[in-house]
Amino acid sequence: MSIQVRNIRYVYNEGLPDETVALDNVSFDLFDGEIVGMIGHTGSGKSTMLQQLNGLFRPTEGTIVVDGRDITRPDASLRDVRRSVGLVFQYPEYQLFEETIEKDVAFGPRNIGVPEDQIEERVRKSLELVDLDFDEIRGRSPFDLSGGQKRRAAIAGVLAMEPHVLVLDEPTAGLDPEAHGEIIAMIKRIHEERNGIIVFVSHNMMDVAALSDRIIVMDRGRVITVDTPRNVFANRSLLKGIGLEVPPAAALMCALKERGIDLNTNVLTYDEASDEILKHFGYKTAEGGER
Repeated sequence: MSIQVRNIRYVYNEGLPDETVALDNVSFDLFDGEIVGMIGHTGSGKSTMLQQLNGLFRPTEGTIVVDGRDITRPDASLRDVRRSVGLVFQYPEYQLFEETIEKDVAFGPRNIGVPEDQIEERVRKSLELVDLDFDEIRGRSPFDLSGGQKRRAAIAGVLAMEPHVLVLDEPTAGLDPEAHGEIIAMIKRIHEERNGIIVFVSHNMMDVAALSDRIIVMDRGRVITVDTPRNVFANRSLLKGIGLEVPPAAALMCALKERGIDLNTNVLTYDEASDEILKHFGYKTAEGGER
């Protein structure tokens, strides 16, 4: 499966005094089996673009083709679109509403017409995929769970519809470090299990660097660049110009270089930074070689 986004323009309140262009001639491709991070300053159009991908918003101009189907056509079936593309909003736990976890996770597949005799198995698999035990949790109220568990249960409700494309808006926002780590591990597990397309927005550059195969950089409703994490974060001046930072490990290396230590600043993780520092001072790296 692939997704082709072509020349998307989206205008809020078109024709009114407060008309705002949220997306302006946005084009990019998404390919099967990849995780794509989307970054940009607040108001750059990231969340609006995500909501175009499953038909929540229809573009003012342009097309989005998912697996050969133009989902922007007026006659496009939104039910079919949402079978293919699942959208998880920021703070999805705020949308939990059923009296039990099982009913809440079952709501999505039931709403798109999944046969009743298949729903329990979908709920079980989806909860297991987000590391929640079906038998232990099925009858509990969503409101009895921890913040991280609520987030995972809400994501399970989207996974139960078995979309090939999973779209996540700020999946780790507002979580404590432990729950944050659980969500990152969960995203990796989902990708390994289903090998579809995952697109996510995040302001956490460490997460973006760790998860992404490619990064889409947005600013003021436009795509500035699409490239690998290493290439995107190597262009520090571009990011700084639109109010973005490099991952913390790269920021550390840049700070050391500014203090006269000649280091390679194009690193993504603390492990890479550690190896570069050890190499500079002539110690063995984690790989065991003398550098």
